Amino acid sequence: MEWETNQREEIAAGIWKYYQEKIDIAPENALVLIEQELHDQYNRSGNDWTGRGVVINTLIASTISTLESVRVACLEKIEEKKSHPE
Repeated sequence: MEWETNQREEIAAGIWKYYQEKIDIAPENALVLIEQELHDQYNRSGNDWTGRGVVINTLIASTISTLESVRVACLEKIEEKKSHPE
């Protein structure tokens, strides 16, 4: 269980680090990238007819979970920009 927790935290940190600056600079563009990646990860999640095992399932589930959170943050940033235009 500790390994899984560590992997989830590491994956989440990497994804947030990758997208944070993109969201701050151009959230609309970041949203496109995030939604494309989510689409790919959901497809990857569904393509498990041969069985992947705990390692890859943890990677995919963590990636999807974090991307959903990043997507929410991105949408909030877009709304913030709309309500407080520069």
